[in-house]
Parts: sequence; structure tokens; C-alpha cells
Amino acid sequence: MAIKKKSSHYFEDNLISSKNILMLLGVLFLSLFLLIFTRSIRNTSRIESTQNIIPPEVQIRLTEINKSNEEGFVTLTQEFGKKVKVVIELENTPRNIRQPAHIHKGSCIDLGNVLFSLNDVVNGKSETTIVTSMAELSQMLPLAVNVHKSTSQASLFVSCGNL
Repeated sequence: MAIKKKSSHYFEDNLISSKNILMLLGVLFLSLFLLIFTRSIRNTSRIESTQNIIPPEVQIRLTEINKSNEEGFVTLTQEFGKKVKVVIELENTPRNIRQPAHIHKGSCIDLGNVLFSLNDVVNGKSETTIVTSMAELSQMLPLAVNVHKSTSQASLFVSCGNL
């Protein structure tokens, strides 16, 4: 019977070398680095995607046109489903005169086609619910809201604001 000589090295007895331990530690550190790196990439993409969030309400200034002195605001508010409430509030408007209002493609300087007809402004106020969403409106930009002098003078604009 042969007597096995005891080794003074623990690692040699268990077939684990210092090279294997270093390789194992290297793989663990690399795995940890990759885990942290991929999580930071995912978090960055979440931050970038939140920058494209459409606000539920937008208020735009309506400025006077043609020395009308009619100015104010239009507020667009996302309602439940595919509905946006459009509220126009103007100062210095004529009393009891119906003033047509629309949302146009384009800008106040270069108005395009009417996309949405709004309820007439009467005594400085108009409220309309249109069938669309704030997200869809943002995809249609540029847009402008304009108000006409009256139904009989629809070719004359008195106030406009760019969305």
C-alpha cells in the first residue's frame, strides 16, 4: 500500500489553482460591470422617452391682428378618450357678435386649410370639444388658432396664436 504524501498547498489538493481563482474573479467582475452598464442604458432610454410626453393641457396666447385689439388665450385640454376641449377667451371683443374660429394647418403667418371648426366666439368666449387627442394634434404641427371679425367679414382675422 502506497502512502500518499500530504501536500502543503490546499489549492493543489483540491485541484484549484490561483489562475482559476483569478479567472473566476475576472468573470464575476465582468458580469457585474455588464449588469450595471446595461441597467444604465435602460434607465437612459426611459429618461429620453419621458421627454416626449404630451402634456394634458396647453395654453396658447392669441395676439391681435389688423389692429383689432382683441387678444387673449386658447386652452386645449385632453379629455377622456379621443376628445380635446378647446376654450377661447378674448378681451376687447364686440358685444353679441358671432366671431368664427378655427384650428388651421400652418402658422398665423402662413395659414393652411381648416382642420377643425370651433364654436363661434361670442362676447369673448368659445368652448368646443373636438374629436382628436393631444398626441394626434402634436403630430399635426404646425397649427394655428385664428378668430375672424364676424360671420359677414370672415376674410378679416382679428386674433391668432400658434400651437
